[in-house]
Amino acid sequence: MAKRKQVFAYNDDYLKLGFTSIEVNGEVRPQCVLCLNVLAHSSLKEAKLRRHFEANHEIFVNKTLDVFKEKEYQVKRSRIDRSAAWGRVAYSHNKAVRASFSVSWKIAREKAPHTAGENLIKPAAVEMARIMCGDTVANKLAMVPLSNDTIKRRIQQLSEDILQQTIAGVKCSGKFSLQLDETTDIGNDAQLMAFVRYLDTNDYMEQFLFCRPLSKNTTGEQVFKKVDSFFKEHRLDWSDCVSVCADGAPSMMGS
Repeated sequence: MAKRKQVFAYNDDYLKLGFTSIEVNGEVRPQCVLCLNVLAHSSLKEAKLRRHFEANHEIFVNKTLDVFKEKEYQVKRSRIDRSAAWGRVAYSHNKAVRASFSVSWKIAREKAPHTAGENLIKPAAVEMARIMCGDTVANKLAMVPLSNDTIKRRIQQLSEDILQQTIAGVKCSGKFSLQLDETTDIGNDAQLMAFVRYLDTNDYMEQFLFCRPLSKNTTGEQVFKKVDSFFKEHRLDWSDCVSVCADGAPSMMGS
């Protein structure tokens, strides 16, 4: 006797775990809006989706629902027929998003205003393409999203991804050391900066870890609390920290 296949339904609450739904060969499956992986139909269970979410996208655990809605919108838009004509130009959403991230990365590296993408880079690129290659190529470039809000969002996503890679590298290494420094920003507010050093394969990596304000005071106790809070948030173990380096200023001294 043939065994009846169990059917699972998609729940809108799954979006909080980073999953939307997609139909594959007439079967509803969960798709991660963060890594775009499509899981099996049998994975349409909260426990399985949560396991994937917490294991692969730990940095998004405390994000608001709006973040996942934006990701879902991007995923669903990318499913639209990529060969559909926009005028006489074949538009690829994936390539446009990739170009947008590339420009955002360069803007962040140069510490340029977020408006530079829409007000300077995009018009210049479109005009150069129109002169050198013609209207077809220029029209493609005009579709790359580079608005002020888009650039801001892209830079935040790039920053989160770099942090996620750094945290993963630290955990994989097992042992790491910290360098802490207290400084003041342009508004004369105290800021705590932390750098991490760990072994990655056969080479040592030094990465910026975080920068957080010291709102109350700059005592050694407050410095410890800030670092401890970051460790708990990202599930880092103090026993893996083999050394802590500070500049010796009063605010960095103490236990």
